[in-house]
Amino acid sequence: MPQDIQKTSKSRSDTAVQGTNDSSIVSKCSMVTRGYFHDDFVCHFVAKQSRRSSLINKGYYIRAKAVDHIFKYFFAWCNGTENQVISLGAGFDSAFFRLKSEGLLETTRFVEVDFPDVVRRKVALIQHHHQLNQVLKDELKIPDTIHKLKDVCPVYSSPGYHIIGCDLKQVAKLTSCLMHCGIDYQLPTLVLSECVITYMGSKSSNPVIQWVAETFPDAMFASYEQIYPYDAFGKVMCGHFKRIGSPLKSIEKFPTPKHQVKRYCELGWASCVCIDMNELYCNILPQDETRRAADLELFDEYEEFHCKCSHYMICCAFNGTCQELKPQIKQVKDEKCKEEKEENTDKDVHSIPCSAYQCNPGGNIQRYGHCSSQLGSTKIVLTGGFGVTSGGHTKISQVEIIDTDSENIIEVKSQDADAFVPRMHHTMTRLADNQLLVFGGRMSPAKPLNDSCLLNFEIDEHGVTYTCQRLQCTVEPQPRWRQSATIVDRGGHQQVVVYGGRSTNEVFGDLWLMDVESKQWSEVALVQPGPTPRHSHSCCTWGSNVILTGGLDDDANTIDGVIIMDTADWSWHTLKTSPDIQPRYSHTSHVVKDLLLLVGGLSLSPVTFGVTSISLLSGSVCNYSLMAENPEKPIMLFKISSELYEEERKLVILGGGGNCFSFGTHFNSTPISLDISKVGADHES
Repeated sequence: MPQDIQKTSKSRSDTAVQGTNDSSIVSKCSMVTRGYFHDDFVCHFVAKQSRRSSLINKGYYIRAKAVDHIFKYFFAWCNGTENQVISLGAGFDSAFFRLKSEGLLETTRFVEVDFPDVVRRKVALIQHHHQLNQVLKDELKIPDTIHKLKDVCPVYSSPGYHIIGCDLKQVAKLTSCLMHCGIDYQLPTLVLSECVITYMGSKSSNPVIQWVAETFPDAMFASYEQIYPYDAFGKVMCGHFKRIGSPLKSIEKFPTPKHQVKRYCELGWASCVCIDMNELYCNILPQDETRRAADLELFDEYEEFHCKCSHYMICCAFNGTCQELKPQIKQVKDEKCKEEKEENTDKDVHSIPCSAYQCNPGGNIQRYGHCSSQLGSTKIVLTGGFGVTSGGHTKISQVEIIDTDSENIIEVKSQDADAFVPRMHHTMTRLADNQLLVFGGRMSPAKPLNDSCLLNFEIDEHGVTYTCQRLQCTVEPQPRWRQSATIVDRGGHQQVVVYGGRSTNEVFGDLWLMDVESKQWSEVALVQPGPTPRHSHSCCTWGSNVILTGGLDDDANTIDGVIIMDTADWSWHTLKTSPDIQPRYSHTSHVVKDLLLLVGGLSLSPVTFGVTSISLLSGSVCNYSLMAENPEKPIMLFKISSELYEEERKLVILGGGGNCFSFGTHFNSTPISLDISKVGADHES
């Protein structure tokens, strides 16, 4: 192969990084087309438009709002005085054209930098589209001063707008090119890096950060990039970028916002602040804006969206007079939430022994959004959810049983044609040894269900079979999913309690009872005001009480507290805990004697939940992490189910995972068995 076209590992890496630009711009265009963000120009940089999933649209929406947040506050602070923007690794970003058409760049010199090949492609697109050319004051072309120089990076200029084709590792060349673009090092300057620094090793990226700090006395450096590589979502995220040939080279050295702040301060910046995308979405963007965005598409991937948002941050470093921008960039609507995020990161955590539960011959454990329930003393039934089948990833119709004695998985056949209808986020409650009640769930966010089905199991020497009986009820709860259910004894009457959940357009705060004997529903009039309407919460039984924890409210904010509902009159109160427990959702819960166990779940803070134990008598709280996680098989403790066994000495976590943004779908590969026999001792100590 001729040497001039021979691929080196560096050129392959650069090409892969450039490929992230091509994918990113298609996703940005999809997000704009769906109405999340207004940009009349992004479509001109896309060869072929493609509709992305609602999760990807929402992910790119929050990215666009984060960068726009920085732009708007910087320009407002400049207040019409001369300023500069330098966008590093700009790719096919259309920000200049959007901001220029909005009249925000009248006193701004705007410079973009990227690889020479990317720059040439972008310039060709700009020259091809009349709408883009109209925004420019003059034709985008190579300045005469550059034509006369040898061995210089390609530079294309129009009054107020310049594009430089330069590898960021070549700081000396970049400095020379900026001089030819008329950069004034004394003007306030915003340097922007969207998912660029993270693709460079620290030996290459640190000099860039330091060069900006030393060169521009009044500057703000804003970098949007990934954080937290070590939890399950972070491992999937990092694995994705490694597979496509553009690994996140700096993330392990600077894995958290604290590390990032220290990095920038050590490289010459006077101050620094980081905002993760959950904080931006929940505490900085106006509520009417987030509600508008939430109404654009049907959506039911809260866990994945919050994981994505907690693993991306915008880090802003300041020098000189630009330090005045720091409090404006970091402002929040709710100081309480800010304090919770900061104070809940260093709680005392115990460890809890756990091990992979090796099921044979394998079965279909790989699923999430499913349900489980005990059947007899040694068997656990799994129904529904989204998971791995022979035909790929889809909603699961098979009913399966795990035998905790033999560790075998059995696929259960239906005795008739009226089999289990595949669904997600339903509830399943044990009514008798061989009888389970399935209620609600969804086929899609547009198709919620409110059917009540009895699954009756028969076990003999030939195996296990079941029948599915759809109940005919005189009244029924509204169709819903992500509700909670448990069974209580009220004066000798067994009743299934269903609370909350959501439908396509509503989050519920109602409570329904199904009488186990009559198989009829009735609604309960709660003492007003009742608990906050919620979904993705959990409930379980403690004597004659129902214990309600966590969930998401109508604005997808996490709900805190432990609510104890007295089933005699349905009065309720919140248990005072010490320390306060962190809000969470998408978890499971169990009561063992007088201890409430919260298993897994998510918060809007970057905290990985294991098991939280709460004394229902004293309110004392102990947190536990899982001891034996296999780094090669990350465990996502949301969209799981869990069951107690071996006389409540062990707890098994089943399924779990999610569609991890654009990084692929992750399923927990095996059940996880936890030894909880000594959990109560930590409360006594």
